Amino acid sequence: MVFVYGFITLGLLVFTHEFGHFLLAKAFRVQVEEFGFGYPPRLGGLVKSKGKTKFFWGKKNPKADKGATIYSLNWIPFGGFNKIKSEFGRSKEPDSFSGQVWWKKILIALGGVLGNIAWAILIFTICLSLGVPQVVESEGVPATLGVQVLAVNPSSPAEKAGILPGDIISKIDGEEFSSVEDVQTYIKEKNNISIVLEIKRGEKFLSLEVIPEPAKNVFSDLKEDYGVIGISLGETSLVSYPWYKSFILAIKQTFALIGLSFNGLWLMLKAIFGKGAMIGEVIGPVGLVSMSGQIAKVGFVYFLQTMGLLSVALAVCQLIPFPGLDGSRIIFALIEGARKGRQIPQKTEESIISIGFCLLMLLMIFVTYKDITKLIF
Repeated sequence: MVFVYGFITLGLLVFTHEFGHFLLAKAFRVQVEEFGFGYPPRLGGLVKSKGKTKFFWGKKNPKADKGATIYSLNWIPFGGFNKIKSEFGRSKEPDSFSGQVWWKKILIALGGVLGNIAWAILIFTICLSLGVPQVVESEGVPATLGVQVLAVNPSSPAEKAGILPGDIISKIDGEEFSSVEDVQTYIKEKNNISIVLEIKRGEKFLSLEVIPEPAKNVFSDLKEDYGVIGISLGETSLVSYPWYKSFILAIKQTFALIGLSFNGLWLMLKAIFGKGAMIGEVIGPVGLVSMSGQIAKVGFVYFLQTMGLLSVALAVCQLIPFPGLDGSRIIFALIEGARKGRQIPQKTEESIISIGFCLLMLLMIFVTYKDITKLIF
C-alpha cells in the first residue's frame, strides 16, 4: 500500500499538470495531437474518425479526423503527457503552438502550473471540510488529538526509531502526558537512556523504543547536553469548516505556500551560489513515492495535505527558467515578444532545450540513486 499511495500521488501530480496545458491549448484552438494517461507504450485509446468516436487497440495511430485529439491509455500507469502540434518545431499554421502570438504561448506554458495550483486548492478544500489537525494556540481550546509530532529532524534518534510527522504521543514509559512542556521535560532528563513511546498513527497504536541524545549532537544550533530525540511538538485539535469557508481558506493557504516555496527556493539558491552549501534535501520520484506512502500510514487527511503541498512545490519548480521546464518556455515567449514577434532561431532553441534536458536527466539519475540507497541502507 505504501507504493500504491505513492504512485497515486505521483500520477495525479503529473496528470493534473499536463491536463492544465491541455485545457489552455484547447482554449486557444491549438491542436493537441495526443493526450495520454500514463506513459507509452500505448495500450489503446479513443479518437474521432469520420465524425464518430472510435476505440482502438495498440500503438498504431488510427485514421483520425483533421484536428482530432487521440486520447490514449498507456501501459506505465501514472502521470500523463500532451503532444501539442509544433511545440518543438516551427509552423505558421493557426492551430500550431509555434504559430501563436507570444502571450498565448506564455498562457499555454502556464497551464500546467495553473493546473497544479487548482488541484492544490481542491485538495485543501476537501481537507479543511473533513477536518485537519491544527496546533492549539488559544487558551481554553482543548487539544482533542493530544501532543502531536509536527516534524522529525533528519538522522535524529526519532527518525531512526521510525517516528513520523503526525504521530500522536499517548504515553512515554507508561506515563500519560497532556502538554508539550511535560513531554520535553521528561525527555530532557533521559539523556542516553532508552525510553518507549506509545504513539497513535492513524487507527494503529505502536510502541517505539528510542534513545535520546545530547541536544548538541542533534541540532547544530544548540550547545546543551540535555536529552532530545529530534522532534517538534504541538498540542493539536481536529478542526473542520463549512465547504464555502474551506474554499476561501484553501485559496489563502495555497498562495501562502507558493510564497513560502519561492522563499525556500531563493534561500537554497543563495546558499548554493553564495556559500557553496546545500540546505534542505532534494528528492526524486522514488523518494516522493516512499514519502507519500509513509505519510498515508498516519492518516488519509495527512496524505491529502502532502499531495496538496507537493502540487504547489511542482508548480513553483516548473516556473524556474531552466531549459526543459515550463519557465524556459515562458522566457522564450517573452524574448519573442520583446523582439516584436521574431522567434529565437530553431536550432538555438533546440540546442538550449536539449542541453537543459540532459542536465535535468543527470540530476534525476543522481537524486534517484540517493533515494534508492537511502531506502536500502
